[in-house]
Amino acid sequence: MISFDLTREQRAELLDTLLPELGKYYGNTAELRVTPPLDIEEIGNFVRKADFRRPCDVKEAVSVVTEALYKYIVHTSHPRYYGLFNPFCRVF
Repeated sequence: MISFDLTREQRAELLDTLLPELGKYYGNTAELRVTPPLDIEEIGNFVRKADFRRPCDVKEAVSVVTEALYKYIVHTSHPRYYGLFNPFCRVF
């Protein structure tokens, strides 16, 4: 079983990997589309590539998650997003 209780070194590696990604996102949000095209099949294919039986390193996990967030979420922090909530959420 994999533990989510990270060591000090693992936490440092996670933050060293994640903080530049967050900086890149918030520094470039205005260049993204507010709402990406909704392609359920593409999103499903992306998610199905995950193999939860095989642990991956922190950098790989951060890379996969941030790629998905860039491509598939509504960017509510975008300067042209005026909604009070994300109306594109739906329950499957």
